[in-house]
Amino acid sequence: MFHFNEHQHVIFHHKWNMEVIEFYIYLILRTIAFSLSALFLPIYLYVDKGYSLFQISIFFTINQLLFSIFVPFSGYIIKKIGVKHSIALHLPFISLFWYLLRFLSGNFVSDLPLIFFMFFIRTASKAPTGAAQSLFIQNNLLKSGHFGHSLAIKNIILIMAAIISPICGGIIAMLFGFDMFFNVAIVIMLSAAIPFFLTKDKYFDIKYTPSKLFSFLKHEISKDYIASLAGLAIPEVVLWIFWPLFVFLIVGSTFKLGFVTSISSLIAIVATHFIGKKLDGKNPEKILKKITYMSTTVFLVRTIFATPLVIMLMDAINKVAKPLLNTSFEKFQYEYLEKNKSKMFRNAIARSFVFEFSMLLGFIVLSSIFYIFSKLGITVGYIHFVGIFVLFGLPYLLVPKVVKSLN
Repeated sequence: MFHFNEHQHVIFHHKWNMEVIEFYIYLILRTIAFSLSALFLPIYLYVDKGYSLFQISIFFTINQLLFSIFVPFSGYIIKKIGVKHSIALHLPFISLFWYLLRFLSGNFVSDLPLIFFMFFIRTASKAPTGAAQSLFIQNNLLKSGHFGHSLAIKNIILIMAAIISPICGGIIAMLFGFDMFFNVAIVIMLSAAIPFFLTKDKYFDIKYTPSKLFSFLKHEISKDYIASLAGLAIPEVVLWIFWPLFVFLIVGSTFKLGFVTSISSLIAIVATHFIGKKLDGKNPEKILKKITYMSTTVFLVRTIFATPLVIMLMDAINKVAKPLLNTSFEKFQYEYLEKNKSKMFRNAIARSFVFEFSMLLGFIVLSSIFYIFSKLGITVGYIHFVGIFVLFGLPYLLVPKVVKSLN
């Protein structure tokens, strides 16, 4: 068993080795499974279970609430079972989560005990994943002076893995229903766990408590970094939940939704590779700002012209803008983490907590909006979707603050 402490700088290899290959096998399979399931989950709740928009927003608020509770304790898990095992720990439990979805009755209040149980097993096991994955990427994948290009390669692989999933998922859901659809996702998700569970791991030998995490957040971590993370996280609330619903209501079928999502991913591969190399050159700050403005603009206007052709075009532009924004942000994020490498363990958990807690705040706001609408008897329509997307797109403007965290 191999141990290392928080102050050791060069432990993992940076080249293509067996550990990196294992990671990409895991990442590809998990991305395929997640793309299959996550895109259609809101539609499943809305169409098959008959949940209202308010109930769907509460459904996912419960998920984020439990995440925010469990993430501060995730350091114990990473220390105990290792980095790679912490990344893969959630996969069997998320598979159980997908299986249990079929037992929802459609009565939201009656379903609440099952919903809490489902999200308990999902979030308790997934809490260490974000921090462990960040630690693995920081120490295994990134080459000094080439962070942008290294991260672009990772994101391109994610895009390629995600391209086929929505089309296949749309066909399965259309022909065989959501039960078969979730069964396929479960098999792939369980397969993704194999590479990491069958190999030796590496461990951190440090002292960690949740109280130290909150002290670290308050006194040591850059506030600009926190703001940029929140700016990246909050728009995910509507991208994850209500963009699939909006597109489904416009294009009218799961197959068309999957086709739109897959086709619009292709151009993102070339663009992400190009931007990744540019980020390692001169003026990466300007590139980040330009991409931030592009992403914000796309987010604000994507719902305005609600026709299938325009939605496909806007989703195609977003499929380019989103990985470009992620790659640009991650380049500066990992430069910040590299600059503070002696604190990498706490930084990784703090990053995960800020991201999940920011999404929790976003879901609370969204749930409050739908609650007010329901109390006032307002039927949520096209104009309300537009307003929600405008509101949740503005935090993107905080993302460039990550540059200031390096000063």
